[in-house]
Amino acid sequence: MVGWQGSRAHNILTNIVTANILKRDIPKLAPEEQTSSLESYHNVVIRFAPKSVHFHYSAMKARLTLAILHFNENSAREQQTNSDGSKQFRISYPKSKKGGAIAKEVKVPCTYNYVRELMAMVILLRRQYPSYQRAKTLIDHTSSCYLNLHTAG
Repeated sequence: MVGWQGSRAHNILTNIVTANILKRDIPKLAPEEQTSSLESYHNVVIRFAPKSVHFHYSAMKARLTLAILHFNENSAREQQTNSDGSKQFRISYPKSKKGGAIAKEVKVPCTYNYVRELMAMVILLRRQYPSYQRAKTLIDHTSSCYLNLHTAG
């Protein structure tokens, strides 16, 4: 095995494997580096907080929080099945295929269970705090304590 080092074939292979273009491309090919999930998340964010509309900080924060909750609940939806148990597909014509058709999975519909949980939390907080100002003061105090605790050190 030692005799092949320095041979013409070894040098060619070494040049290919250590080429900068390959070093740049490999991370893009690795499954951990795929951006499809990130692009899906950004599509959800755009739906909750469109770029064409200006939102104040608190509204934007609330909308982004809702987008996160919606994405987390629906990002791993199962594929929809027919009554006979076979998986459903639909035909898509992506621009990247220049008119060529591809089969895409049909996912089960989105769920909105996080809305029920949020509403239950709103009702609980309303019962716990007699006024909005009292609740806001407590939340502001809790948030600043949390930040001080987690940024110290």
